[in-house]
Amino acid sequence: MTATKVTVLGGAGYIGSWLIRFLLEDRYEVTVLDLFLFGRRHLDALQFRYPNLKLRAGDMRNANDLAEVVKGADVVVNLGGLVGDPACSLDEDETWLHNIASSRLIVDVCNHYRTKRLLFSSSCSVYGAAPSGMLLNEGSRKFPVSLYARTKIESEKIFERDINGIYASVRLGTVFGTSLRPRFDLVVNKLTAEAVAEGKFGIFGGKQYRAFASAYDAAMAIKTLIEADAGRIDREAFNVCVESINMIELAKRIESIVPGSTATFVTTKEDDRNYRVSSEKIQQLLNFQYKYSIDEGIALLANFVRADRPDYKDPVYHNHMYRRRLTDGQELGEPVLAESLPAGKMNGGGHVSRSPGPDMSARETVK
Repeated sequence: MTATKVTVLGGAGYIGSWLIRFLLEDRYEVTVLDLFLFGRRHLDALQFRYPNLKLRAGDMRNANDLAEVVKGADVVVNLGGLVGDPACSLDEDETWLHNIASSRLIVDVCNHYRTKRLLFSSSCSVYGAAPSGMLLNEGSRKFPVSLYARTKIESEKIFERDINGIYASVRLGTVFGTSLRPRFDLVVNKLTAEAVAEGKFGIFGGKQYRAFASAYDAAMAIKTLIEADAGRIDREAFNVCVESINMIELAKRIESIVPGSTATFVTTKEDDRNYRVSSEKIQQLLNFQYKYSIDEGIALLANFVRADRPDYKDPVYHNHMYRRRLTDGQELGEPVLAESLPAGKMNGGGHVSRSPGPDMSARETVK
């Protein structure tokens, strides 16, 4: 399709920060609606550079705020809502408002303004506690074990059933990697930071599988759906994961990539999620190619932690802790920003090749 105007709900976040950079570089007109709970400093520089970026502080649960940014948009991308099991478990009523009631409102506003295409950021968490060893595709039965996963399933149903325009969802694996809005409450990021800073990191369980995708690839997959032929994506879900591995394998890779680090295993599990996911559909149907492997993500994260020294334990990098402190009225700082984000593909020697990217200069080496 020929789309020029894209509205990104929740565009100031971990994945949205990548997505809007990709879109701006390709000269889309981009409008972001966000509460900016984690600040907007990382986007202010982009707005200065790109006059085709509009930042709107507002709430997607508010019809007036939604109408202002949806009117005239060719595509609406919903990255908003409460993300992750811990954040959603803090308050079930608030989660319902953020993740389900907002979906119904988005449908009404998009239908009113005849939005051509709506894309929804879902999650591979919908597969939940799948039978051991089963490789899951988009049509597989779901076994959700969390409120977060159930809200994603319900929102998918609302959009697929009620939206008048083209609709597709991306079911993202557990995301990892650097971003202009960093996070360390995601398993690869958290364990890598611990390995670099402490020399050791803890693994709960070990045999349970997860699907993983870099934030860079997650954003690029969404951009691919923005540009894809409508007949290929309408009412379709697409898994986005570069690889599915269990926690034991993840621990081995971190130990190998971060010399001197050691994993300690706790026999209890944090939850019952266990799923291996196929992403053949998006690769075959839309010719999507992943840029970053899990190993490359670990190496680049380790480089970021060494070079920029963020306090990875600070609540500003953890969605649920940050929201809890906001609720308590505590004063909070701003995150250390990854000023130099890698766009290049690492070669076998551990170097990052410099390739064109939206104002992203890769660090020379990853040790």
